Amino acid sequence: IKELDTERVTLVQCDFENVESCKAALKGADGVFLTTDYYEGAGADPYIEEGHAINVIDACEDSSSVKHLVFSTLENVEEMNRKMDLGLPEQEDEHGRMGVIPELDAKAR
Repeated sequence: IKELDTERVTLVQCDFENVESCKAALKGADGVFLTTDYYEGAGADPYIEEGHAINVIDACEDSSSVKHLVFSTLENVEEMNRKMDLGLPEQEDEHGRMGVIPELDAKAR
């Protein structure tokens, strides 16, 4: 992303577990591109992944400079399966959670 516009794009890091770290990373930012990492960043726990997204979104809402947030996520596969009659079977993940694609559940919430 930075290579697209080296003059205006700045990559920053923050601790997704800490909303204050997220707020500090956003100081002076005009826009934010958010994506979460189910496997590495959240330890394969959809509730942790969801919490990470919430912390960044809350930090954006609290910011006086952020005007744009792009959140790269997915559609609700469970709902699509039900409404479009896709016939995808439920499966169990390594933590015993059931779903069509359990590791994507938090992306749709």
